[in-house]
Amino acid sequence: MKIDFRQQLDFNNVLIRPQRTTISSRSEVSLDRTFYFKNSNTNWTGVPIIASNMDTIGTFNVSEVLNKYKMLTCLNKFYSVVEYHSFLSQKKNELNLKDYTEYIKNIVISVGIGKDDIIKLHKVLNIFPEIQWICIDVANGYMNKMVTICKTIRKKYPNKIFPNI
Repeated sequence: MKIDFRQQLDFNNVLIRPQRTTISSRSEVSLDRTFYFKNSNTNWTGVPIIASNMDTIGTFNVSEVLNKYKMLTCLNKFYSVVEYHSFLSQKKNELNLKDYTEYIKNIVISVGIGKDDIIKLHKVLNIFPEIQWICIDVANGYMNKMVTICKTIRKKYPNKIFPNI
């Protein structure tokens, strides 16, 4: 076992000291931030909160609520291509083009590393190429197969954002 002898800090070593501000009301505060992703040469502006891709959290219903606040929803990997098509087509029909474009920017598609998962990813992205985010969902991210899959997907989709890489 390797022992790390470097100095370690904890909350007792941190002093949070507020600065003066010109803001007079919380309503003037913006939580929006812009992130630049060097691997995809893409940027995203929104509130940096992502709903987990758990099957009870990463749902289409949650995405509808969080999207109003420009937050991301990492959809669970159990949605089928038909479910994606049904939900996103309905959104496309009910929203104007600008709102739909903003909506889909906050959707993260999740897939595993199995052959069927990758096929599903390709099918969904062929139907909805506007989706910018891809989450590769595996229990052990240090597996060689995970690295191989990420390289393959990055090569096919160089402008997509991987929140977990």
